[in-house]
Amino acid sequence: MAQSYGFVETQGLVGSIEAADAMLKAAGVRLVQKREIGFGLVTVIVEGELGAVQAAIDAGKEAALRIGQFITSHVIAHPFNDTERLVMQKLGLNHPAEKEDKKLIEIKIKEVKAKKAKPVKQKKLPEEKAQAQSDEDKIIAFLKENKNGATVDFIAASLNQDIGQTRILLKQLIDLQKIEKVQQRYYTL
Repeated sequence: MAQSYGFVETQGLVGSIEAADAMLKAAGVRLVQKREIGFGLVTVIVEGELGAVQAAIDAGKEAALRIGQFITSHVIAHPFNDTERLVMQKLGLNHPAEKEDKKLIEIKIKEVKAKKAKPVKQKKLPEEKAQAQSDEDKIIAFLKENKNGATVDFIAASLNQDIGQTRILLKQLIDLQKIEKVQQRYYTL
C-alpha cells in the first residue's frame, strides 16, 4: 500500500522541532526529513498510513501554533508513482522502486559476458527522425490494442523504452493530436 506524506512548515528551528516531536508522538509515522528552506522557514516531512499522517499533521500544527511559528501544513494521500518519485527527488532521497530497478540492472549486468567494443557511428538526423517515427508508431499501435488506455509507466515497460523518452514521445503525439491523455491514462483518438 502506498504511503501518504505530510508536511508542516514553520518559521524557525524551534517550531519545527516542536512540530516534529508532536507528530512522532501522536501517531505511527516516520520522519522523512527536516528541510531548511531559507529565510527561517523549515519544513518537517513525515510518511505513513493516511490516518496516522493526518493525525500527526494535526498534532504538529497545534504544537507549532502554540509557540506562534506555524506557517502551513499539507497531506498528500497515497500519491501517484510519478508524484512520489518527484517528492523523493526534491528531497534528495531514493524512490523505493528505483532501488529495486537498480538491483535488477546489476544482476543483469553480472550475467552478460563482455564482448569486443565496436566503434560507434554517429547517427544522422534522418535516421533519428525515422527512429522517433518508428517509436511513435509503436506507441500508437500499442494504445490501439489497449482500448482502456495505458499509463506512461506501463507503456514504457511494455515497449522496453526509457520512461523519460516515452514521456517526450507521448507529449509529441498529443501535440500532433494523435492521442489524448485523460488523468494518468493515454488513449488513441
